[in-house]
Amino acid sequence: MLHHRLTKNYTFAFEKEGKKIRLVILDQDDEQACRRESGKKLLDFLSMDESQAFKGRLRLLKQGEEVSIFLKDECIGIVSRTDFSRSLELLRTSTSH
Repeated sequence: MLHHRLTKNYTFAFEKEGKKIRLVILDQDDEQACRRESGKKLLDFLSMDESQAFKGRLRLLKQGEEVSIFLKDECIGIVSRTDFSRSLELLRTSTSH
């Protein structure tokens, strides 16, 4: 699992789950929300004109070179597009567990 520290006690994590990538928001060690998506769909989100991904508790909003992470309509942190993309590529090219 790859982690990115956000604001307060929040962490945004990427985890490989079969052929999908699981995006997880953690408050310390307590899972608050997750979303399973294909790596291709997530990379498409980064490269296309779409500015928002997902509906529900976990949402992503792309603004310039940043991806804002939302939990229940509240922005809880920002990850650079470069770090987001790098995390996806590392998981996509790693072997399944």
